[in-house]
Amino acid sequence: MKLFRKIMVFAIVCFFIGAGVLQSIAKENEYIENGVISLKNIYDEKINYSDTSLANIFNDRILLFSQGLYLSFPTFHVFLSDEGKGFSVYEDFWDVNDEICEVFWWGIPLHGSTSNPSCDGSAGDMSFKITFYDDNHGSRSREPNDMIESFDANADQVHLSGWINFTINGKSYHFIQFSYELPLPVEVSDGNGWVSIKSVDDDTNDYFGWLTSNKGNDFFYQNGGKSANVAFDLYNINDPPKKPSIPMGGTKCEVGEECTYSTNTTDPNDDQIWYNWDWGDGTTSDWIGPYLSGEICETTHVWQKSGDYEIKVKAKDEHDVQSEWCYIHIF
Repeated sequence: MKLFRKIMVFAIVCFFIGAGVLQSIAKENEYIENGVISLKNIYDEKINYSDTSLANIFNDRILLFSQGLYLSFPTFHVFLSDEGKGFSVYEDFWDVNDEICEVFWWGIPLHGSTSNPSCDGSAGDMSFKITFYDDNHGSRSREPNDMIESFDANADQVHLSGWINFTINGKSYHFIQFSYELPLPVEVSDGNGWVSIKSVDDDTNDYFGWLTSNKGNDFFYQNGGKSANVAFDLYNINDPPKKPSIPMGGTKCEVGEECTYSTNTTDPNDDQIWYNWDWGDGTTSDWIGPYLSGEICETTHVWQKSGDYEIKVKAKDEHDVQSEWCYIHIF
């Protein structure tokens, strides 16, 4: 009898210990409900970005719309968006009154079944379908249907532009910033629209989880309306002005004489243009402008000493992106 009691006590203790361990594991790992994954107890944040992607953004991109990533330690919510898994996310944007040329978005490459996902999918092998819609219904109760354009973004066309490394229970995971340059620009009729980004055609059973943002208007659709925002940015790609034409004016100029020179150039984005002149004698002009694309810029200069001088001129647009120099020699 004493032995039986000891066995029963031991079994009860083991039951409660086991239940506590299972409960602990369940709380410390990811879980999924209705296409929304929650990641709990995340720590050891380390943020890294590739220098190339940041240089591209600041030098030749114009930010049109942004909903930044929400670093909500210790819990993250991830919305599944995958064609094969049957989950699609649609997010709205507004006041975008220029051509959309590139999209950046934050997510996690997931692996396995949606009922038991893991966060160790391969980001580099993921392909996406990216679709833009006009803002035609103003409701989160159903998906948009007035499609403007849809793009098949193959894995070799999608760039991994940034990442955040983190740890769950000693295992490393990664938040990935994807980017894709559209093969043709997209415009919405009144500045308001929707975008859907979902993973497609992955042979290794990987799929995309779209990370949330704390910015936006909680106007969101995923297999039924939800109050949520996801992290993405829309950009226009800004091209620099063309190299200015060879300056027109005398190739010989007397000391102390005011000499006149002119040039012009065009801007591929039809931006306004400013010109900067370097006179070869240690002096330069201020940025002269603005001029319309193609309009002639005329200015003067006086040399104080005789010699052989190299004049050069360059242009910049309203986003401070500069052209190449154009040169001419005078005597």
